[in-house]
Amino acid sequence: MLASPTFYLTISFIAFLGVLYRYAWRPLIGFLDAHIAKVKDSIQQADNQKIQALQDLKQETKFYEHLDEHIQTILDQAQQQCDLLRHNIKAEIEAEALEQAARLKLLSEKMKQDFLYQLSDQVADQIIDKIHQWTETHLQPETQASSQKKAIELLQQLKPFERQ
Repeated sequence: MLASPTFYLTISFIAFLGVLYRYAWRPLIGFLDAHIAKVKDSIQQADNQKIQALQDLKQETKFYEHLDEHIQTILDQAQQQCDLLRHNIKAEIEAEALEQAARLKLLSEKMKQDFLYQLSDQVADQIIDKIHQWTETHLQPETQASSQKKAIELLQQLKPFERQ
């Protein structure tokens, strides 16, 4: 058994482990502990960043919800103002149309009156001419003047319209 290579290999391995334990084990454990601490610290930083990112996401979500509400409020106000302006413009147009219609009616009434005055004057002039012709042919000269004056007075009384 002492002459077997396995025995010497086992003794060499145990001696190697003893030397390794004595001189390399603590630095190796220290290195591994430092590496483990570094990995734990990185994991903790990642968790903190994740928590911060979730908080930022919540804040951004609230901000955008508030922004959406604010935008909707602005749009509603703009729609109300648009409706109010549309209503005011429509009312102004209707008032202007009524005013124009009233002006047109007054103008047509005035034109109608002017036409009737002109027509009345023309008819009266023709009647006076006919009376004058009749009196010249049928009446004596002394009664012609008085008859013409009476006829003119009667026509002026008969005129249905007076000029304003």
